Amino acid sequence: MSAVHRTRPGKPTVVRRRQAISKQTREPKPQRLSARSSGIWWRAGLIVVAGALAYSNSLSGPFVYDDQLSIVENRYIRQLSSPTRVLFPERELPVAGRPLVNVSFAINYAMGGLEVRGYHVWNVATHILCALLLFGIVRRTLNLASLQSRFAGTSTDLAFAAALIWMLHPLNTEAVDYLTQRTELMMGLFYLATLYAAIRAYASPRAAFWQTASVLSCALGMACKESMATAPSWSLRTMRSLSSIRSKRQCAPAGVCMRLSRRRGWDWPPCCGRARECTRPGSLPVFTRGRICSIRPS
Repeated sequence: MSAVHRTRPGKPTVVRRRQAISKQTREPKPQRLSARSSGIWWRAGLIVVAGALAYSNSLSGPFVYDDQLSIVENRYIRQLSSPTRVLFPERELPVAGRPLVNVSFAINYAMGGLEVRGYHVWNVATHILCALLLFGIVRRTLNLASLQSRFAGTSTDLAFAAALIWMLHPLNTEAVDYLTQRTELMMGLFYLATLYAAIRAYASPRAAFWQTASVLSCALGMACKESMATAPSWSLRTMRSLSSIRSKRQCAPAGVCMRLSRRRGWDWPPCCGRARECTRPGSLPVFTRGRICSIRPS
């Protein structure tokens, strides 16, 4: 037996036990996987192919209803080189107050006149981009540190399923096939881009860049349809929800824990101040104002 075991025989066992407990209670670190290893690119490619095949039979659909006013009879899309005419159409038109949509119609007209196929291709491409953004939003949200332990290994699959179902859902057919509803498509595109950039800003070291991208996307969406006015409040609500999820992994203040323990007749002290030790085995979690206070009953 070595000198260490003769003089202090219990120390190595205690050290090993403490190291084992430390490994059990240590929070898992986020795993950074490349896009190729996590299968992002082939899933994104499948979303694109599925969307293109699903709407391939709608490319020859004629102009209907408000398409006559928005495109066929809209003289404000005839001259793309005149910004004042393109950005400020007549108030009676469906694209009035939606300058970015009118610019997109002007681009279609400059490229192919009144050939309907080009207008449908734009709508289908916008819808596919929306599905890709949704894929990124769901995946990024589930990969946040506050949710990764629950959805580790399944975030990409769940995001792929959600985006694919949403893109192929029949309820979106009108917005894609009805050309005047490009206002909805483009507004939805920038709405999702605003949320995606806000989520990236929440967990990225380049927060200023993504915050700027979120603000710009929101501004562009408001130039597509008035419904975009709800994007700022919804983005703030999303960030607040993510912050509340993360705060539940933290300890409550010592004074709150002490008052709860005295009121309910439990032992004190509870946790030692670190979030990973507040959920150790044998403790009873108590939620107070969105936080966890780990208290052991007497």
